[in-house]
Amino acid sequence: MTRRTRLVVYVAGAGICFMVALYRHLQPLLDSFAIRRVQQFVQGREEFKHRWMGVGVIQYPSDLITYAELVYQIRPEVIIETGTNYGGLAVFFATVLEGINPHVKIITVDIDSQKWDREVNEGRITPKLQERIVFIKGDSVSSKVLAEVGKYASGKIGFVILDSDHSKQHVLKELNSYSQFVGEGSYVVVNDTHLEILGLMESEPGPFSAVRDFIRSTDDFVIDPNLPGTVLSCAPSGFLKRIKTSPIRMELN
Repeated sequence: MTRRTRLVVYVAGAGICFMVALYRHLQPLLDSFAIRRVQQFVQGREEFKHRWMGVGVIQYPSDLITYAELVYQIRPEVIIETGTNYGGLAVFFATVLEGINPHVKIITVDIDSQKWDREVNEGRITPKLQERIVFIKGDSVSSKVLAEVGKYASGKIGFVILDSDHSKQHVLKELNSYSQFVGEGSYVVVNDTHLEILGLMESEPGPFSAVRDFIRSTDDFVIDPNLPGTVLSCAPSGFLKRIKTSPIRMELN
């Protein structure tokens, strides 16, 4: 090998090493950029088009798969959702649980019943589904609504999804109120944390800030580092798993 050839090989090797080191250094930034671009595209154009059995379900399909797997593993006795919208997620849970435990009640809460009523009146949410799904109209953190939810959920294995008002204070109130319905090994999922993380909220702080404050205030829950299972999710850092139960339980208020 000539001196010139050795120099070329050396320079090429050094260049490759430099590029590899540069990529490793920039990979988190590149990954973040890619995730942001995908989330912005889906958030703006696709999320609101999804349907489940004809009913609007404003969720990412990847999150629905995660929910289904968790429900299969946990076998909850009640599922609680705040933020009904059209009712598609409640219908999704009702149909998934048909093959797991058809006696499970899905409790869904929304301050506005207009979209839910339309889906019911137009026959997409059938009487059979309504036997499984309990719709409660009202503010999710009001004492009246919490008392109504408690009639179905107290003392049972609950799985909770919070997806209503996304302001920090409201989500934090929901976390403090609805976490009591989540048993050890189960989850409370805070939806749309991605909006704040990616700077897509019109105003902040929001759900992600509420999660951080809640986790700091308790050692009963942890952010599950393995969930969501995909990059594309409405709830990064939003799957909160109960690992223990403190002696003092929160009162309905």
